[in-house]
Amino acid sequence: MPGFIMKPPMMDSLKQSHLAQTFRGSRGHLQQEYAAINSMLDQINSCLDHLEEKNDHLHARLQELLESNRQTRLEFQQQFGEDPSDASP
Repeated sequence: MPGFIMKPPMMDSLKQSHLAQTFRGSRGHLQQEYAAINSMLDQINSCLDHLEEKNDHLHARLQELLESNRQTRLEFQQQFGEDPSDASP
C-alpha cells in the first residue's frame, strides 16, 4: 500500500476543550510560580543591599578606629620615646 498515510484519530471537541483549559491552567500556574519566585528574589536582593550597606558602614567605622589607634600609638611612642624620664611609674 504505497502512499498510505495514517491519520491520527480525531479528538472530539470536549477533549480538545479540556486539553486547552488544562494548558491554560498550567500556564497560569507557572506564571504565578514565576511571580512568587521573582517576589522572593526581590526580597532577598533588598536584604542583601541592606547587609551591604551595614557592612560598608562597619568597615568605615573600623577603618576610623584603626586610624585612631595608630595615631594614639604614635603619640605614646613619641611622648615616651623622646623623654622616658617623664613617664609616670
